[in-house]
Amino acid sequence: MSVNLSGSLPSGDGNGLSEIVYDLNDARKIHVCICLVSGKKGTTDFESGETVTTARLRRIEVILDPEDLKLAENLMRRALDRRTGREALPYDLEEEIRGAFPEDAENLPPEGSD
Repeated sequence: MSVNLSGSLPSGDGNGLSEIVYDLNDARKIHVCICLVSGKKGTTDFESGETVTTARLRRIEVILDPEDLKLAENLMRRALDRRTGREALPYDLEEEIRGAFPEDAENLPPEGSD
């Protein structure tokens, strides 16, 4: 079974990408977002029996705060580790994820130390 993403974004208040609309003009820059998804439809190929599910974005928000970025990075790493059953990430994937988060987010002081 495979999954596709619907080509439309949520309307109105559900689309937080408007906050970075001008930054999206730079295809080299990666943005960190958190989103809610649900199933929209499923299509089954009668010959192969393969089902393709289409997911729909219900809400998407951009993570901009450095403390929130560090938390999002940790959540992404933990979720990936659980899904893949691996402890260590392949180097190229590690670099891709690291590139999505600003370097100063890695050097934040521990909570409550200010």
